[in-house]
Amino acid sequence: MNFNLKVQYNPEPIEMLKLRYKDAIAIEWIVADGMADTPSQNKENVFDCMDGLRMTISLEQLPGYDQSMIHFQASVNPSVAGSAVWLKKKKKPLLKDVKKRFVEISGNNNKAELASVSSQGVLHFLTLPKIFIK
Repeated sequence: MNFNLKVQYNPEPIEMLKLRYKDAIAIEWIVADGMADTPSQNKENVFDCMDGLRMTISLEQLPGYDQSMIHFQASVNPSVAGSAVWLKKKKKPLLKDVKKRFVEISGNNNKAELASVSSQGVLHFLTLPKIFIK
């Protein structure tokens, strides 16, 4: 998973990331091809964990979806001590642990699906916002 440095790396403890989650989904992004501004370019949406995992979390209106979705993506900063643990994981444990970290930050334990893996190895997941589940 390649690391994206559009926003400077700024690791925070999980407790601080939890406090910032509501701000990350306060604005809904309308996704379109060729967007000049994206959540990964905004510090409000970027969550740097102490172990090198970077998550970008946003509320998005995506083409082809009837309702807004939470989009979260994960990459790893290889220069952080301890990040090798993430980089060495096999696919299934890696996906499970990224989802677990998202739940830890967001409190949203709705089923998250892997939507894609970018050419740079960034994992992209989609899930329903917590408020849409009965």
